[in-house]
Amino acid sequence: MDECFGKKYILNGRPEEAHSFDNSLVYEGDSIYEVIRMINNSPVFFMDHMERLVSGVRNRNKTMPADVANLKRSIIRLSEADPQNEVNLKIVFNYNRDSVNYLLYYVKPVYP
Repeated sequence: MDECFGKKYILNGRPEEAHSFDNSLVYEGDSIYEVIRMINNSPVFFMDHMERLVSGVRNRNKTMPADVANLKRSIIRLSEADPQNEVNLKIVFNYNRDSVNYLLYYVKPVYP
């Protein structure tokens, strides 16, 4: 089952169609991720989330496949390509044997 919700996602800075989403880019290899609530296409507490993401990468002795400025541009690109009023955005850094990728995609909000 794909966890990608919406019409588009971002793979290494490029918008892609959601139907081409490949779960192996998230679940194979080693992944570090952060989930951000989006309201009216704007990330809530963006810098707090980025600090946590950077810290997680550093603690696992990995390198960032995209810096904060690139991630911000990718969020804008995804918001323009697939606007959503209220949704969660997942940022994943995936470190596989053969490649390192970063993905941004919407996940359905689930609240108790």
